[in-house]
Amino acid sequence: MRAWECLTRHSPGQTNLLRKQQVFSIICLFNELERPIVPDPDENQSMHKLTKAGRYIIIIAAFLGWFFGGMHLGITSLSMGSAAKDLLRGTGQFEVTVAERSAAQQQFEESG
Repeated sequence: MRAWECLTRHSPGQTNLLRKQQVFSIICLFNELERPIVPDPDENQSMHKLTKAGRYIIIIAAFLGWFFGGMHLGITSLSMGSAAKDLLRGTGQFEVTVAERSAAQQQFEESG
C-alpha cells in the first residue's frame, strides 16, 4: 500500500478489493514455502487399517462398557439407601426420637 493511499478514504467496494488483495498476497507467500514431501500411503502396506473383526471387537467392547457403566449407576442408586441405613444402625443413630421429630417438624413449619 502506498503512503498516499492511507490518507484517502476508500469506498466499501475498494476496501473489500484491498482486503482481498492483502489476503491473496499472504496466501501466495504461504504457497511459496517449502513443504515436506509426504509419500502417499500404499493401501497394501498400511499398518493402520483395521480388520473387520477388529472393528466388531471395538464396537462390542464399547457397547459392553456403556452397558455395564449404566448397570453400575443403576445398582449404586438402588443400594445407596439401604447401605446408609445399615451404617446408621451400627452407630445407633438410625432411630429418630420423638423430640427430634417434633423439632424437625417445628423447623419445617417455620421455614415454610
